[in-house]
Amino acid sequence: MNRILMIVGALSLVIGCSSSYEPVRSPRIVTVVESGMPTFVKDGQSYGSPMFGSGLVDAVQGNPRATQQARLGRNLAIGGFVLDLAGLGTEVAGQDPDKHLPGVQSEHEKPEKPHEVEVFPE
Repeated sequence: MNRILMIVGALSLVIGCSSSYEPVRSPRIVTVVESGMPTFVKDGQSYGSPMFGSGLVDAVQGNPRATQQARLGRNLAIGGFVLDLAGLGTEVAGQDPDKHLPGVQSEHEKPEKPHEVEVFPE
């Protein structure tokens, strides 16, 4: 009985993640999932992927204001991605390589000198 429940549960997860939705033909742009990837659809035609908004620029072709906004969004997305990579690079470059090695002290972690204790005679 438990095995049957596990099989039914696994199948429902697999089937639940698939989609065959196709929007009604419309001049409006909608986002749908095709082959597991989000895609823009306008008038029944698919336009690339929304990765950096490249598909959106193609979908709004013919409308100057929409094209300008789509290009602006694409450029900002690309700029954000580049800044993310630069931040990752500076984070990796700023790591202290000796920090994670056991028994190794980096230059700025030199041990302190032991405190001298004065002993007073009784």
